[in-house]
Amino acid sequence: MRKRVFADPDYPTAAMLVAATIRPEYLVEIQAVAIVSRSTSPG
Repeated sequence: MRKRVFADPDYPTAAMLVAATIRPEYLVEIQAVAIVSRSTSPG
């Protein structure tokens, strides 16, 4: 469930940072998802 939320490009960055402070591994996952979504999205 959490992965779906973090994969949502409209999810607030502030919420991501808050989650990252609680669970640092989330930050790595968020960055990976952001890179993949950018490279795979058309345009």
